[in-house]
Amino acid sequence: MSVQFEEENRFNESFKKRDSSGSSGGITKWLIKNRIVKDEKGANKIMVIVTIICLIIAVYFQIK
Repeated sequence: MSVQFEEENRFNESFKKRDSSGSSGGITKWLIKNRIVKDEKGANKIMVIVTIICLIIAVYFQIK
């Protein structure tokens, strides 16, 4: 015999909603909201490209 409390039900429901909504972060949501990209995959590509450019610039100034 198991007892399940109402609070546990609410917690489980909110956790399922949060889990199914995706794991997109603030920048990803911002890029999608401002229609810069269509989906999370596109936002991730943009962020990788920006990161690579920043690393190249940092290496350039470190060598210089």
